[in-house]
Amino acid sequence: MSSLIKQRPWKPSSQSTAVLYMNVSIIDPELTKVHYGASFQVEDGIITGVWENGDEQPTLNNGIATIDLHNHYVCPGLIDCHVHLTAAPGDVTLKGIISCPGNAPTRVQHKCCGGDLPGLSRVCDGVPQCLEAVRDEIRRGADFIKIMCGGGVATLTDPLSMLQFTPEEIRAITTTAGYSGKYVTAHAYTPQAIRHAVDNGVRGIEHGNFVDPETAAYLKEMNIVVTPTLVVYQAYEVADKPPFDSLLTPAGKAKNRQVLASGLESLKILHEAGVTMCYGSDLLSVLHPLQSGEFSIRSKFLPAASILKSATTNAAAYLGMADRLGQIKTGAFVDFIVLTSNPLEDITVLDNANSSFLAIFKEGRVVASRLQNVVQDVNYRDFTLPGEARRVQNTCI
Repeated sequence: MSSLIKQRPWKPSSQSTAVLYMNVSIIDPELTKVHYGASFQVEDGIITGVWENGDEQPTLNNGIATIDLHNHYVCPGLIDCHVHLTAAPGDVTLKGIISCPGNAPTRVQHKCCGGDLPGLSRVCDGVPQCLEAVRDEIRRGADFIKIMCGGGVATLTDPLSMLQFTPEEIRAITTTAGYSGKYVTAHAYTPQAIRHAVDNGVRGIEHGNFVDPETAAYLKEMNIVVTPTLVVYQAYEVADKPPFDSLLTPAGKAKNRQVLASGLESLKILHEAGVTMCYGSDLLSVLHPLQSGEFSIRSKFLPAASILKSATTNAAAYLGMADRLGQIKTGAFVDFIVLTSNPLEDITVLDNANSSFLAIFKEGRVVASRLQNVVQDVNYRDFTLPGEARRVQNTCI
């Protein structure tokens, strides 16, 4: 079993029984094609073999179960690279930006879900504090660091045009993170904030709503990854009735209208410049059911293949997990969705779970299924965190 899976003792282990899934239409985001009539075998949460139509099929023995998926589409598990993690949304594949810098395995899984910790962020003022903060986060196990390089929609005192951190502070953060093989990503809306971050060693940009063509070309040249998060602004715009109308202040609502309008245009600018994009939602707790709406928003401006890559192969590569996530291939985690339709033709099927999703597999477990021959085998609402008597509504990641 993968050590990554073993390190999650509060979750049930993946099924150890080997299963061969036959008559599958495998979605390949990297090659933007479908492998019809394929089959693949899984065991202990890992894909152990993939065979295309015409390949010599594996020899079956008494220890291998077979399941016919009747040519339904199998899409790699989706990766949200910008989430605000809470106990409320449920168990889905959430990887990437977790609201703010911090060590998710220890802080979120063992503290935040139990209400013992108010959040993951910290304030740093001056180079010495920046150095100390980065070293402490890395010591606690952080995979990367996120910083705020400009004002935000929900921040009470920071205008969108504001720059945050000095160049010296950012370089201290990126250099120190780099010493440990970690990277830094930054919240930035404006071209000035984006350049402020990238000029000083930041590798990823969150949002980027006000990006212009010149800055987009610079991002492409510097091989920077951008994670747009448009669904959150649309959600704020339509959530005008109690209790959602209090999520933003009047000033925040005004800023939200600005970033929403510009954010739609930023998709086209980034795509035309060839900038690598990842999928992000940035939704706060009660709005998480709208998470998949990002697919529909992007579909108005971007090709389906590009959008699917942003939520699979692009995101997996950005996280340094291209060998484990984002594709149906040997050695990858058993994270996939069984669909009625091809998302390479219509990406909005990923925003219509009630009609399009037939089954969801997470690390080898069937967490949801409408298929008669695929039985849901886990309930994620009954877990207790290790060392704690309290129950949590759902697991955290």
